Amino acid sequence: MRAGWVTAGLAACVAVAGSAVAQDTAPAPAGKEQEWIERFLDSHCRVVERAGNGARIVTDGMAGVWEEREGLQDWRTEFVLQVGDAFMSQPDHHAGQRFVLTEIRRDGIVVAYESWFDHRAFGGPGVTIDRGTARVGYRGSPVPGAVLRR
Repeated sequence: MRAGWVTAGLAACVAVAGSAVAQDTAPAPAGKEQEWIERFLDSHCRVVERAGNGARIVTDGMAGVWEEREGLQDWRTEFVLQVGDAFMSQPDHHAGQRFVLTEIRRDGIVVAYESWFDHRAFGGPGVTIDRGTARVGYRGSPVPGAVLRR
């Protein structure tokens, strides 16, 4: 689960941005987008609960993992992660986020994130990358077949 989609996603970003990414990439101050990332995860992770030694996450589709099924890539919005496993925001041409589960706590999970935004399509100077950590509290299980609302 870790390497396949991550490699494909990063390769797509490099292919889309071309070699200029290496020349035009600027790191943001560490943790600059932490508050936004936590709001994003709170808004789009409908279920976050312990699952054995890992965490079960159900999203509204804006975050997920790529999983290979019968030779095809499938975007999964319900998944179980162990510490070290990753998920990501839905792929986009101009921005994205990658999250790695780093800690499972009594009150929720902690993820390390990498967030990037390509300003060039909007006349800006390059790609901004932010790295940090974010916390997500546990929230309940849905009833099978129920419509999830927040």
